[in-house]
Amino acid sequence: MKKHPNESNLVWLITSKDKLQVLSDCKDPKWKNKYIASTDCGVNGLGTGYRHDSITFKRVMYTLDVRKPKVLFVNFREPDFSGHKSDWNGYIRGIQQTDSMVHEIWKFIENDPYYQGKTAMFITNDHGRHLDGVSNGYVSHGCNCEGCRRIHLWSFGPDFKQGAYLNQAAELIDVNATVGELLQLHSLKSNGRVLWELFQ
Repeated sequence: MKKHPNESNLVWLITSKDKLQVLSDCKDPKWKNKYIASTDCGVNGLGTGYRHDSITFKRVMYTLDVRKPKVLFVNFREPDFSGHKSDWNGYIRGIQQTDSMVHEIWKFIENDPYYQGKTAMFITNDHGRHLDGVSNGYVSHGCNCEGCRRIHLWSFGPDFKQGAYLNQAAELIDVNATVGELLQLHSLKSNGRVLWELFQ
């Protein structure tokens, strides 16, 4: 964004959860209120409540098709939303529906000339959940149990190994560093490490 200050469509944050709009800015005085991503969060921005993932999915597809962002961050509320409601069937359904939407996004990327063969996609969760026997189980999260600390990461794109399964320790901040490497943002300050083991 700094190199293209008049192109607000370059970076988009599209989330079902309104509260995640805060991710479009930061607290560092050097960067606060500068180079802010375009946002489409919750019902109508910060403080307006969550919206259904089907709406977010439609907004994502429109943005990819029409606005052609260079960077797109997407958050779906499921399965976290149903998990917190202790709705096991909704939780499983939420996983399946989210998987289906993510697959549709990737199919679009793979078939659109603008993105085809030159786009990376990361899929991860922002946290795990309590293991069975810890507090109220899958309904919540937030402690240091193995369930809360363990997440998954899938990476797709021409730079990555195909069909490889890696079981090496990493953290969410490492995704940030890896995205910075892909975008050649070598001045990016990150406490994470580049996940070189993903690359071909």
